[in-house]
Amino acid sequence: MWHFDEPVADPSAAALYFVAREARKKVKVVMSGEGADELFGGYNIYLESYARRRLALVPKIIRENILRPLAESKYSFRGKNFLVRFFSYLEDWYIGNANIFTPREVENMWKGDTYERMSLAPLYKKVSDRDDSEKMQYIDINTWLPGDILAKADKMTMAHSLELRVPFLDRNVSDFARRLPPKLKWKNYTTKYLLRSVADTLLTPAIARRKKLGFPTPVGKWFDASQKELYRSIVENTYIREHFNMSVVQKLIDDHISGRKNNARKIYLFLLFALWYDIFIGETMKVGKE
Repeated sequence: MWHFDEPVADPSAAALYFVAREARKKVKVVMSGEGADELFGGYNIYLESYARRRLALVPKIIRENILRPLAESKYSFRGKNFLVRFFSYLEDWYIGNANIFTPREVENMWKGDTYERMSLAPLYKKVSDRDDSEKMQYIDINTWLPGDILAKADKMTMAHSLELRVPFLDRNVSDFARRLPPKLKWKNYTTKYLLRSVADTLLTPAIARRKKLGFPTPVGKWFDASQKELYRSIVENTYIREHFNMSVVQKLIDDHISGRKNNARKIYLFLLFALWYDIFIGETMKVGKE
C-alpha cells in the first residue's frame, strides 16, 4: 500500500511486487504483456455476447416463462449470473473487471454520505454502434487498463527500481489493433484469434494455444480463522466503522471463515482500504488533532 499510494485492492499486485523484487536481482529493465488482452480481445468475458446470441435462439415462450423467472429468483445455481446478464442491458451491468460488490450489497453496507455510482454512459455513447464484445473492450481500455493494470505494473516494479516496458501499447501496435474487425479477435470461441495465429508461427502450440490464465493469486487461502490480526485491521478501522454497517462487514468475515461463502476478494478489498487509510490518512489526522 505504501508503494501503491491509492486504495487499489487487486490481489495480483502483491504477487507482482515479489516477482519484480526477484527480477530486479538480475535485470534493470523488463518487458511485459499489459494491453494485449484489452486490445486484441483476450478476456473470456468478451465471448459472452456469442453465448448470448445462442441463448436468444431458444423459443421466446421458454425464455420468458422459464429462464427469466429463474434469473429473477432468489435461488443460487450454476449459470445464474449469466442468465441475469442475458436479461439485462450491457450498459447496466458491465463496468469492467473490478466489479466486486453489487449495487444492492453496497446499499446494505454503506451508511456514509450519499454517493453516485461512476457513470460510464459517455464511454458507451462513443461506441454505441459496436457489438457488445467491442463495447467491453472499450470500457476496459478506458478504465481497467489505466486505472488498475498499468498503475499496478508501474508502481509494483518501481517499488524495486525496476523499469517496465509494455510493447503491446506501442502507438503503432495499438492503432493496428483498434482497426481489427471482431472476426480477427474472436473466432470459434477462441480469444485473441489473430494474436494466437501469429503465435502459432513462432511458438509451440502448448504456449500459443494455452487457455487464458491471467495472474491468479491464492487470495482465498490468505484468509482463514487464524488471521485474527487482519480481520482486526478491518473491523477496528476508524473510517470503516464510521461509514459502513459493521454487522454486514462482520457477516462477510464470519461467512468466509465458516466456509459458507468465499468472500476472500471482498475481505481483501476492505483490508487494503483499511491499510491505505491507516498509512496515508489515519496518522495525518492524528497528528492534526495533536
